[in-house]
Amino acid sequence: EFADGSLVLRLKIDMASGNINLRDPLAYRIRHAHHHRTGDTWCIYPLYDFTHGVSDSPNNAGAKYPNHADGTEYACGRDLWPRALS
Repeated sequence: EFADGSLVLRLKIDMASGNINLRDPLAYRIRHAHHHRTGDTWCIYPLYDFTHGVSDSPNNAGAKYPNHADGTEYACGRDLWPRALS
């Protein structure tokens, strides 16, 4: 019904925030792709910034194991994760 990328789900968190990741981040998008577990049942997939915080939150892994030695890769994204999970 809808083309890939034609619609997205945004989280309206804090439009006045100085951190642009907290204004209206993208959470899901339409993508027609075969999935190894669900086949072609779904065409809605989460985006990385949203999924990363959700999947790592039980272990607080994003805060403990940043990819960059100085810990800056997820500095702005870390503020998004607790708000997206609440």
